[in-house]
Amino acid sequence: MTYHNLGNLYAKQGRHDEAIQWYLKALEINPKYARAYNDLGNVLVALGQFDKAAEHFRTAAALDATATEPYFNLGNLMVRLDQLDNAIAYFQRALAIDPNYVRAHNNLGRVLAARGKLDEAIGHFREAVRLEPGFAEAHESLISALIEQEKTEEASRQFQLMRRLVKGQGAATKDGAR
Repeated sequence: MTYHNLGNLYAKQGRHDEAIQWYLKALEINPKYARAYNDLGNVLVALGQFDKAAEHFRTAAALDATATEPYFNLGNLMVRLDQLDNAIAYFQRALAIDPNYVRAHNNLGRVLAARGKLDEAIGHFREAVRLEPGFAEAHESLISALIEQEKTEEASRQFQLMRRLVKGQGAATKDGAR
C-alpha cells in the first residue's frame, strides 16, 4: 500500500514516470490490487497511452466487482475517444454498482445529451443535483439541457437555485466549515 501511496503522490505532482514505477512496484507485491491498476490507468491516460489505460481499468474492474471508479474512468476514456455508446455502457455499469454515484450521473447525462437523448440526460442531471445539491457542474448541465428543450422558466429557476447553493457554499468555506 505504501508503494501505491507513493505512486499517488508522484501522480499528483505530474511526475508520471515515477508514479508508474511505484504503481508497478505495488502490483509486483500484490498483483490483485485493483486500486493500483485503476490509478495506473489514470496516469496512462494523462500520458496519452489510452489502450494500456483501458486494459488497466478493465483489470481493476475484474479484480473488484464493487469498484465504480474503473467503470467511471473507462466511461471518461470512451468519451475522450469519441466512443459514446461504450461510454454510456460504462457509466451505466458504474451506476449499477452505486446508484448514488453523482459524477457518473452527471457524465452519463452529458453523453446522453450529446446523443440527443435530452429527457434521459435531464433525469441523470436531476439525480446528480438531488444527491449533491452543491454540485455546480450538474446544475450547469441541467440548465443547458433545459434551455435546449426550450424550458426557459425552469432553467431560470434552476439557475437561481444554483446561485443560492453555490453562494451558500462559499460562505461555509469562508467560515471554515465544510
